[in-house]
Amino acid sequence: LLLGKPRRSVREPDAPYLPLALYLSLSIPRARLLGVWPAGVGIAGRDGKSVALAVPGPRARGLSRGSELRAYGSGEAEEELEIHVARWRALGRPTEAQLSITVDFRDEVRPRLRRCWT
Repeated sequence: LLLGKPRRSVREPDAPYLPLALYLSLSIPRARLLGVWPAGVGIAGRDGKSVALAVPGPRARGLSRGSELRAYGSGEAEEELEIHVARWRALGRPTEAQLSITVDFRDEVRPRLRRCWT
C-alpha cells in the first residue's frame, strides 16, 4: 500500500509533528502501530486493506511546518487516525513537557506502566 501515492493527503499546519507523533506512538494499539522511515507514525487498519500516517509537513528554514496526514487503501485506518488526532487536540495538543510516566513496582511479577497527559 505504501509504495503508491496516498489516496488522500491533508496538511495540518497547526499540528506540530513531533508532539503529535509522540502522542500517536503512545495511544495507537501496539499491534497496529506503524513507524515509517525516514519519519512517520501511523496505524494499520483492522481490515488489512488500509494504512494512515502522520508525517512531518513541508519544511521552511529547515524546520517542519506542522504535519501531513496520508491515507492509503480503504478509509478504515484514516478514520481511526483522525480519531486519535482529534483526541490529541481535545487534550490541548500536549507535548512531551505535559507527559508524565509512572512505573509501579509493587507487583514483583510485572511492573505497571502508567502515562498521563497533564
